[in-house]
Amino acid sequence: MRKTTIFLLALAGLLVAGVVARTADAKVSDQDVEKMKKAMPAKAPATPAQARKVLIYSHCNGFVHGPAIEAAKVALPILGEKTGAFTAVVSDDLSNFEAEKLKEFDVVILNNTTGELLKAKAPRKPRKPNAQRIKDAARLAAEMEKYNKALAAWEAAAKRAAAQPDRSEQLRKNLMDWIKAGGGIVGIHAATDCSYQWKEYGAMIGGYFAGHPWHTLVPIKNDDPSNPINAAFGGKAFEVTDEIYMFNRGVYSREKQRVLLSLDYAKMQASDNPRLKKQGARKDGDYAVSWVKTHGKGKVFYCSLGHRAEIFWNPTVLAHYLAGIQWACGDLKGVETAPNPLK
Repeated sequence: MRKTTIFLLALAGLLVAGVVARTADAKVSDQDVEKMKKAMPAKAPATPAQARKVLIYSHCNGFVHGPAIEAAKVALPILGEKTGAFTAVVSDDLSNFEAEKLKEFDVVILNNTTGELLKAKAPRKPRKPNAQRIKDAARLAAEMEKYNKALAAWEAAAKRAAAQPDRSEQLRKNLMDWIKAGGGIVGIHAATDCSYQWKEYGAMIGGYFAGHPWHTLVPIKNDDPSNPINAAFGGKAFEVTDEIYMFNRGVYSREKQRVLLSLDYAKMQASDNPRLKKQGARKDGDYAVSWVKTHGKGKVFYCSLGHRAEIFWNPTVLAHYLAGIQWACGDLKGVETAPNPLK
C-alpha cells in the first residue's frame, strides 16, 4: 500500500527504546519513513548526562499542518532513538501538563501547535446537508439521517465538555513554573502561531506569527556560525524550500534573543512578492528563522522550518533540531544565548 500506519512499521523498535511514537490514526508513507531514517544524524552532538525524556505535543485549536505534524511525530522519536539523545512520548493529553507529570520531562516540543495552547478542543458541529444541491430524495434522506445522528453525538459531546472544569489557566501556570525552574521548550514552525492572548507565552517563545509571504526555495543566512546548534551547516549559508514566517514587531526582537538563522532578505526580490507587499515588509529586512533564548532557568529553542513534511527528512535541518533539543535538555554545551542585534 502507498500509505500505511507507522504503527505497523516502527512501533516495536521504538517501544524497545521506551518511545511512544505516534497516535493511532497518524499515517506516513513507508517511503517517507525510509527517507527519514536515511536522513538521521549518525550520532548526537552531545552525550546525554542522563536518560532524557521529551513530550511531543501537537494539539491544534487553529489551522492544522497535518502532513508536517504527522511527519514530526514519526521523525523526532526516531531521531532520539537512533542517536540515543532522548526518548519521546507523543501525546496531546492535557494531563501531561499537570505539575507532577511535567516533572517527568526534560523538554516539551511544541509541534506546529496553533490556537489556544492548553485548552481542550471544542467538538466540531456537523454541517447540515444542502438540500438544494442534493436533488435525489433518497440520497438526501440518507444524508439527513447521518447528519441527525452526528448532531446528536455533537450535542452530547458539547454537553460533556461544558460540564468539565476549564483547567487551562492552571495548566498555563504549571507550564511556566516548569520552564522557569529549568524545563526546556522546543518550538516547531507554528509554535509561534498560538496563544496570542497569553502574553507570557509570547515573551517566552520569542515572537508571534504575522504572515508567511515566502513558500519557495529561499536563501537562509547563518547568523551565528560558531554556535553548536548551527554546526550542521558547517559555518555556511544554505537554501531551503519551506514556508518562511514574518514575526510581529511588538514581541519579536533581536534585543531579546539570539538569532541563529534568518532569511537572507537582501537576496530576495520583494517586488515580486504580492503577499509581502500587502502585509508590509520590515524596514530592517529582519526575518528570523531560528533562535535561542532563556526564560527564567529554562532554555527555549525555536525554528520556523517545519511547514512542509519533507523538512523532517532534510539531514541538516534534522541535525539542527537535534542540537537544539539537546541544548534544551541541558546536554549540549557552549551555546551562547546573549542577543545579537543587527549591526
